[in-house]
Amino acid sequence: MRRSLPAVALGLALGFGLLVTAADRPVANAESTPPAATPPAPGVDPSTAADAQRQSTLVDQEDQRIMQTRAVLTAILEIGGQAAAAWKQPLVFGSAHGKTLVLPQRNDNSPYTLADLVRFGGEYVQRLGDGSYLLGAHIFVADGAKLVLQSGAGPLTIRMGSIPGAFSSIVSFGGSIAINGSAHNPVRITSWNVRTGRPDRQVGDGRAYLRAVGGEFKMSYVQASDLGFWSGRTGGIALTGTDRPASAVKHQSKAQRHEAKRDRSGRRVRRHRDQSGRPQRAGGHRVACAGGQPRHRRHQEQHDLR
Repeated sequence: MRRSLPAVALGLALGFGLLVTAADRPVANAESTPPAATPPAPGVDPSTAADAQRQSTLVDQEDQRIMQTRAVLTAILEIGGQAAAAWKQPLVFGSAHGKTLVLPQRNDNSPYTLADLVRFGGEYVQRLGDGSYLLGAHIFVADGAKLVLQSGAGPLTIRMGSIPGAFSSIVSFGGSIAINGSAHNPVRITSWNVRTGRPDRQVGDGRAYLRAVGGEFKMSYVQASDLGFWSGRTGGIALTGTDRPASAVKHQSKAQRHEAKRDRSGRRVRRHRDQSGRPQRAGGHRVACAGGQPRHRRHQEQHDLR
C-alpha cells in the first residue's frame, strides 16, 4: 500500500506526542526522490546561547529516557512465569519524551531486522513509496539484543524523523548494531523533517542521532549525514563505554534466580554472626567494636536498579 507524506507525518507526530496542523502539511510527496539538481544545502544554523541551553537540557532528558527504559525492561525480565513471556517481546514504551520501540534479547539470539522494526513498530516505523524507511520513534537495542540494518535488493535509505521539538534515535545499551552496506548497495542514514520533506538542519531543538553504549557497533559503506546535536553522546554517531555490568538476569531461569537469592541471604547471615556464633535478626545487626564492646548498627541494602 502506498503512503503519502500527510499520513506519514501524522504517524511520526503521534510517535512524538504531537499533532500535525494544516500549516504543518508537508510540501512534497515522500514517493518522489529529491531531484539531482537540488542546490547545495546550506550549513547547519548557528546556535545561540538559548539554543545551547536547550540542547543541554535535551541531552539530560535523553539520558533520563534511556535509563528509565532500561530500568523498566530489567524489571520485566526479572518476572518469572509464562505470563511474563508476553512482556519480553518487542514493545513500544511511552514516556514524556516520546515513544521508544524496545528490542530485548531473543531466546535464539537471532538479530532484529528492518522487517521486524516495521512489524513491531507499527505506525512508528514505515516503509515509504520510494523504498526508504521512516523512523517515527526511538529504537532501544537492549543488553544482548542484535539489530542488523541492511538490504540485499539495492541501496537502503533510512530517514530518522526529526522535526522541531521532537526527534528519533537508535540507541543500544550493551546490545549490537550492524549497518551493512556494500559498494553496490550502500546505506544512507539521515535525519528527516516530514513537514519540509528535507533533512533536519536545525540543531537548536535537538536532532536525530545514533548511539552505542558498550556492546558492539559496526557499519560498512554507510553515508550518514545531518545527524546529532550538542556534542558527545548525542553528537551524531556516538560510541560510548559504560562501567555498568551486563545484566545476568536474562540468562537465568526462575529457579536459578531463587537459588541465587537464597545464597545471598545465607551469606548475609554468616557475615553478621556475633562472637557467640548466634545469627542476628534481620534489620538490626549486632557487631563487635573496639575493646570487645558490642554496639548496634542498622544494616541497609542498596539495590542497583541498573
